[in-house]
Amino acid sequence: MLSISPFYLLFSYLVAEFVGAQRKMGRWWTLFFSITFSPVIGLIFALCSIDKRTVTTMSPFAQTVVYVLAGCSLMTGLIILFIGLTAEKFELPYFLVSAGFLGSKIYGLWKLLSTPKRDE
Repeated sequence: MLSISPFYLLFSYLVAEFVGAQRKMGRWWTLFFSITFSPVIGLIFALCSIDKRTVTTMSPFAQTVVYVLAGCSLMTGLIILFIGLTAEKFELPYFLVSAGFLGSKIYGLWKLLSTPKRDE
C-alpha cells in the first residue's frame, strides 16, 4: 500500500507556500508538482517560473506581429471551416483544426490586450 509521509506533505506545502505563491506558476501548481514528483522537483519548477512582480511589456513591433498572426489565424480558420462545411460528408478533423486556428486568434488578441504597452 502506498502511503505519503506527513513530513513529505509538509515540505511540499512549504515549497508551494513560500516559493510557488510568488511565482507565475502559482501556489497550487507548485503543490501539485511537489506532491506528484517530489518537493525538490516542485521547487525547481517554481524557481524556473517567472516572478509575479516582474512586468512584461510589449513593443510596438511585437504588437504588429500579434495583429498580423491573429489575422492570418482568423483567415486560415475561416477557410478551413468553410471547406469543412461544404464537404460532401461530415469530416470532424476540419472542424477541430478550424477551432484550433480560431482559438489561437482569440488567445493572441487576449494576450495583446492584457499585456502592458511600452512607451517608446
